[in-house]
Amino acid sequence: MTAAHPESDPALELRLLGPVSVAVDGQPVAVGGPRQMAVLARLMLAPDQMVTMGQLVESVWDGDEPSQPHIAIRSYVSNLRRAIEPNRRRRAADSCLASAPPGYRLAIDPLAVDWVRFESMVNRGRTELDDGRFAEAVA
Repeated sequence: MTAAHPESDPALELRLLGPVSVAVDGQPVAVGGPRQMAVLARLMLAPDQMVTMGQLVESVWDGDEPSQPHIAIRSYVSNLRRAIEPNRRRRAADSCLASAPPGYRLAIDPLAVDWVRFESMVNRGRTELDDGRFAEAVA
């Protein structure tokens, strides 16, 4: 089941293949330092799925977390919201970075993430090849 996505989805491009990067309306945006990027990357690995606070903490600190890692994660998510949703009103309910117990969800069309689009194209190409449609498979 896929949840509703904010209307800003089509303008958001998330890249995990190569350097982690984000573009909003075709313009690259700075998403912060290495730990903040680690939070974003972990969310990008599971677009439109809940990622628990524990999973985020493990991804960011790999077992060497500070005494209150949840506070830092909340701050990183808040900063990411400002970066990737520049026109969003503070505390608006329709964020593409949805918070709900037990963590956060990148509430976007999964195809906004480059690795998901790549996997989709590979699978479509394999299907075309299996069906003997070679030109379509190459495309």
